[in-house]
Amino acid sequence: MYKTLDHPYVIKLFHIINTKEYTYIVLEHAARGDLASYIGRVGRLQEEQAQHIFTQLVCAVHYCHDNGIAHRDIKLDNILLDDKGNIKLCDFGLATRVTPGQGTKGFCGTLEYCAPELFSGKEYDAKEVDIWSMGVVLYAMVTASFPFKAKTYSDMKEEMLDPKYHLP
Repeated sequence: MYKTLDHPYVIKLFHIINTKEYTYIVLEHAARGDLASYIGRVGRLQEEQAQHIFTQLVCAVHYCHDNGIAHRDIKLDNILLDDKGNIKLCDFGLATRVTPGQGTKGFCGTLEYCAPELFSGKEYDAKEVDIWSMGVVLYAMVTASFPFKAKTYSDMKEEMLDPKYHLP
């Protein structure tokens, strides 16, 4: 599935090499590393820079969704920056093919970025969950923090079902 993607803001997969012991994945180089590390170094982003990055993320995710792919793990760590500061969405390990109206079940992704419906135990729209995660990415870019602070599944579920917002 990943090999079929060809978009300027999605990391390019060049080769997969399988040996008896390991699988090697050769990807496009992203010189500036991941967005989480970048924000860790510089702190919250200025509005213009966050807008630039978020616009590219929207384009990348829209492309994936138009091609029937839900990423299911959109987070700062999975957004790489190239030498020009453009994004490269990466890590499609949890991605799945979806069709319009198709429900998805099961919890996956990274806790801080998870949408409330992941805690319901019911079917959900994986594309909508990607969009929620993008909102968390935007929040994290401009505040250098997360909207929900829980560190365990049960605490996050409780926080999501009875949210108390603090605007920084």
